[in-house]
Amino acid sequence: MQKSKQKLELEDEEMPEEEIPSEKPLVEDANLMLKIEDALTLSRVIGYLEAKKEEIKEKSDQLKKEILDYEREKLELEREIERLKEEIKNLRKEKEAKIVKVKKKQRFLKRLLGLGRKNEIEIPEEELRLVLAEVDRLLGFLPEEVVAEFSQTEEGKKYLELLEKLGV
Repeated sequence: MQKSKQKLELEDEEMPEEEIPSEKPLVEDANLMLKIEDALTLSRVIGYLEAKKEEIKEKSDQLKKEILDYEREKLELEREIERLKEEIKNLRKEKEAKIVKVKKKQRFLKRLLGLGRKNEIEIPEEELRLVLAEVDRLLGFLPEEVVAEFSQTEEGKKYLELLEKLGV
C-alpha cells in the first residue's frame, strides 16, 4: 500500500504544473457545451412538439368535421324514422279499413248465400248472375289471403258452386 502511495506522489511530482489543466475553465466550458447542446436539443424537441401539436390540431379539426357529418346524418335518419313511423301508422289505418270492408262483404255474401239456400225469396237468375258477377269483381280487390280464407269456408264453397251453376 505504501508503494502505491509513493508511486502516486511520484507521478504528481513528475508532472509539470503547466500541463495540469485548471479545473475552472473546463467546468465552465463543459457547462457551456451542455447548455448549447441542451438548447439545440430543446429546440429540436420544441420543433417536434409544435409539429405534433399541428398534426393533432388537424386531426382534431377532421374529427370535429366528421362528428358534425355524423350528427347531420343522425338527424336525417331520425327524420326518416319518424316519416316511416307515420307511414306505418297510415298503412295500419288503411289495413283496418280494408278489414272492415272485407268483413262487411263477407257478411253480405253469407246473407246472400243463406237466402239462396233457404229459397225464402225468389230472385230471377239474371239478377242473381249480375249481383254475383259484381261481388266477384269486388272480391278481386281484396288481398289474396283474405279471398283464399273465404274460399275455404262453407259459404265460400257455396259461393263458388253458385258461380259455376250460373256460369259467372
